[in-house]
Amino acid sequence: MTNLQLLRMKQGLSQRELADRLKIPRECLNRCERGWFAKPPRGVEKALRNFFGPDWTFARLMEEPPEPRPESSAL
Repeated sequence: MTNLQLLRMKQGLSQRELADRLKIPRECLNRCERGWFAKPPRGVEKALRNFFGPDWTFARLMEEPPEPRPESSAL
C-alpha cells in the first residue's frame, strides 16, 4: 500500500472519484497507486499536491506509510 492509496481511502474516495476530482484518467491513478511511474505523467503531481497539500510530493505519495506504533498501555 502507498501513502496515495491510504490518503484516498481515508477520504472515502474510490479511484474513479479521486481521478474525477483530479481530472485525470482513472487508469492513470491506478498506475500511480501500483507504482508504474518513477516520474508522474504531466500535470499529475500538481493535481495531487493541489488535492492533498503541498507537502505531498509524488515520491512521498509513492512511499509505504509508516507502521502505526502500538499504543503503550498505562500501568
